[in-house]
Amino acid sequence: MLRSLQIEHLALLDQAELKPGSGLTVLSGETGAGKSLLIGAIEAITGYRTDKNMIRSGHDMASVEAEFALNEDNLEFLPDEAREFIEESDIEEAADGKCRYILLLSREIYDNGRTRSRINGRQVPLSLLRKVGSYLADIHGQRENQLLFDPRTHRQLLDRYGGEGLAAVAAEYRTAWNRRNEINAEQACYLAPGLDRELEIERLKTEIEVLHRLNLKEDEDRKLLTKKRQLMDIGRMIEALQAAHSALSGNEADIAGAIELMGVALSSLEEAAEFIERAVPLQKSLQTAYEAAQEVAVEVARTLDRIEISSDALERIDARLNEIAVAKRRHGGSIESILAHLTGLEDELERLDNAAWWLAKLDVQLEEITAELETLAGKLSRARSVAGQKLCREIGQELTDLGMKGARFEIHQTQRPFAAATEEGTDEIEFLFSANVGEEVRPLAQIASGGEAARIMLAIKVVIARIDRLPLLIFDEVDAGISGHTANMVANKLQTLANWAQVICVTHSAAIAATADTHFLVEKRRAGDRTITEVRELSSDERVHEVARLLSGRIADKQALALAETLIDQSRRV
Repeated sequence: MLRSLQIEHLALLDQAELKPGSGLTVLSGETGAGKSLLIGAIEAITGYRTDKNMIRSGHDMASVEAEFALNEDNLEFLPDEAREFIEESDIEEAADGKCRYILLLSREIYDNGRTRSRINGRQVPLSLLRKVGSYLADIHGQRENQLLFDPRTHRQLLDRYGGEGLAAVAAEYRTAWNRRNEINAEQACYLAPGLDRELEIERLKTEIEVLHRLNLKEDEDRKLLTKKRQLMDIGRMIEALQAAHSALSGNEADIAGAIELMGVALSSLEEAAEFIERAVPLQKSLQTAYEAAQEVAVEVARTLDRIEISSDALERIDARLNEIAVAKRRHGGSIESILAHLTGLEDELERLDNAAWWLAKLDVQLEEITAELETLAGKLSRARSVAGQKLCREIGQELTDLGMKGARFEIHQTQRPFAAATEEGTDEIEFLFSANVGEEVRPLAQIASGGEAARIMLAIKVVIARIDRLPLLIFDEVDAGISGHTANMVANKLQTLANWAQVICVTHSAAIAATADTHFLVEKRRAGDRTITEVRELSSDERVHEVARLLSGRIADKQALALAETLIDQSRRV
């Protein structure tokens, strides 16, 4: 639902905020007060065309921001691109537990004619804002904005009305349609103009041979890296042992080691011991250390002899890893993708080697799936016909309730030849309407009366309200040309619709205004040397006075006030 709408510098709306309720919200006010500006603001935020002339004089930009609360049903019906954006973005979750996400849509309109669109502060293309907006709000006011008058939308609306049964048939048809496309694509691989089958076979064989020579094993790169690390650890250990042995025994550069130096020191102490008794224990201690050093040197040498490592082992591993890395860069980045690519090449080679057999097999499959698809197209048409008849009856009853007793609503369903079928079937669906007895039904786009158009839309929306998941419905001019009992019926229908969706209605009808759950007054006033439009929610007493004004067309008298109170009380009891 729409939680709030904030507007800045949009025509006469210098600054305005609208917080509609969850049921039926009514906007009323004098003619020319600016009610249509609020509808225009919602149109702007849902991606409709804007104009720099909408910017308030004296400012270089106008802005509109809307906060929507979405539940799981709303998310399910969003287009894939919009749903992915929401799920991937850091979008705030609603705190009230009734809705899952808070979605902020904003649009800035600049005096150079450009606009900037954002979703939750992140700039997005206008096309994405329009996609998201089309699934958040349905606006019925100006004729050019009413999708109902576009025959291309009629099949979609009928399919939604048909519910799960029709949806299941349509899904079955689309599955068969996709399978036929896959078979056609496979056939095209063999029949493509300019395809040199022998040359392609040679290319496949060459590539397969290269990959076979590579002789890859699963996880080979990981195992080689582990072995490389182990060899590098052994190399460092050998270097340490060799350094220890050199320090003890000396090296080829004739640098004396510790053992030789200890031997020199021991000879000197032996000589000293002949002259001084105190040198005897020193000589014995050094003798022990000398013998221990000799033993250590021998053990270090033995350890080195036991460690066997090929001098070129690391080079071989590095060469193999490099060979694997080159193949990975060419074929998907992993050994698994290389092996999968090899399997695909082998399958393709088998198909080309046996092209005649494969083409014959595909021909049989194509014939079978085409027959199935044609059967499903007929089944889908019959399901649409049944749903269409029921929809016509229900809409006809709603039109009667709305004061259009002589009106007829019909669905013109024609079938294209199966050869011209699309992913949606073979049906052409168009809604037709006649306002009066004796008149021929005509396409909805040819309806002259704005009031008739609005009531037809209302009738359709009431019928499909249970299955149509749009969270916000907006009606403008729905009360055009009606009064009395018909106005009461329109008000009742709007109340019914508000049980299933949030409804905003711009009205001049007291009967409709009296049924509102939330009522806003739009009024124009002077502020210094400028004119501004203000929007404010009415209190209970103010609402009675506004309904009375709508009844009498002027400042309400006591009789009008009493009648207004009666209308409001009656609407609360419905």
